[in-house]
Amino acid sequence: MSFNLLTHDHRRGKKHQYSAKDIQVLELESIEMVRKRPGMYVGSTDEPGWHHLFQEVIDNSIDEAVAGYCSEVKIILSSDQRTITIEDNGRGIPIEIHPETQKSTLETIFTVLHSGGKFDNKVYKTSEGQTEFCEFQEGILVNSEITDTPEVENGIAVVFTPDHKIFREFTHFKTENIQNRLQELAHLNPKLTLLFFPNPEAEPTVYHFETGLAENYFCLNFAFQYNQEYHKNIIKSFCNNISTAGGGTHAEGFEDEDVLESLTAIVAVQMTEPEFTGRPKDRLANKEVQEIVKNITLDLSRKKRMISPTKKWNWQTGRKPS
Repeated sequence: MSFNLLTHDHRRGKKHQYSAKDIQVLELESIEMVRKRPGMYVGSTDEPGWHHLFQEVIDNSIDEAVAGYCSEVKIILSSDQRTITIEDNGRGIPIEIHPETQKSTLETIFTVLHSGGKFDNKVYKTSEGQTEFCEFQEGILVNSEITDTPEVENGIAVVFTPDHKIFREFTHFKTENIQNRLQELAHLNPKLTLLFFPNPEAEPTVYHFETGLAENYFCLNFAFQYNQEYHKNIIKSFCNNISTAGGGTHAEGFEDEDVLESLTAIVAVQMTEPEFTGRPKDRLANKEVQEIVKNITLDLSRKKRMISPTKKWNWQTGRKPS
């Protein structure tokens, strides 16, 4: 797979600074191991795995939005639908030399497994008025350049093409898959604007919802509706804006027998230290979450008996998992 990266940073004062030393490097596995067994990391080397890579790339921008530093993300699909560009107006990525790897911090983040620092609540320090361009192929840096661009706004742009050596049968992004994910993210992040360009020349589709499902970081959020026409339950779950297709403790806590018949629901959890199981880490495992969600669900089941079975409900609580 290949990356083209462009990150630009301005200093925005001393508050919430973030620098190279705040990037943790836990090199437990190698790039070669990932390429040898890609299914262990992205789930598969067919359509689901291909689109999982898109989610991995856009997650950095979503993290910036959750932290309050990013308000807009552009997603641009190439004409042949093999390459996707993710561009945001967040803080960018530090570009100074990392003290452990002795490489650019930007290069470290994109070539060293498990390197990152945003979830440690560390300060954020940027590089004043500079833009770094990096090009990677198969996890290896092949080109890099730093230029002074004081007039350019903050942010990062990632141009990403999955590797045809790994994805030999499925070789393109599906517009529908991208749009479905962007709609989910827009609902989960009501202050964020997502602009999707199905090709570089097209007008964008805008995803922005003033009142979304999730508004507070440490909270549990629900939206559900009973449907008289269907008896099969449809429950979609999320943790920190990431779809948990395998379910988990938050979904299990919601699946009370009193509320499951003919139910369509969304369950979203926002928490600081989620634990995941399954491949590719799509099932929430924090045990304490199940009891919290279950208690709220029981309360909801009592309330629902007083309303029409097709009336929509929204519920939010700021209770933190203990």
